[in-house]
Amino acid sequence: MDGYSRIALAGQTDLVWETQPVPQTVQSKPTFDITFTGGMGYPQQSQATFALSLNGKKIIDIPEIVWNDHEWKGSGCTLRYKRDTSTDGLGIFTLTVPSSMLSPASRPRSASRPKTGISAAGSL
Repeated sequence: MDGYSRIALAGQTDLVWETQPVPQTVQSKPTFDITFTGGMGYPQQSQATFALSLNGKKIIDIPEIVWNDHEWKGSGCTLRYKRDTSTDGLGIFTLTVPSSMLSPASRPRSASRPKTGISAAGSL
């Protein structure tokens, strides 16, 4: 998917996205990064939790929403959030996964079911 913009509403929908195909050389390095622009809502919203899945497998639990740079870990994966201070609520997420979780030329699919609103927008 080249351009996308998605909003998941509190407990009603999954936020799902698919990346460009993984390079044939993905197994030549121990990890692979998937980067996307997104937001976790606004400070005025109530706190919530959600989980991040990759190809149908839950990999990281997000115990609370943050509005500053942050890092979460789970299942050998790391999700980093770098806040873009020029916007009200967006930043860059980088998901680092073990290359062994991916197949060459596959299109990894990520999903999240938030208990509050979350959005992702950008170009993959």
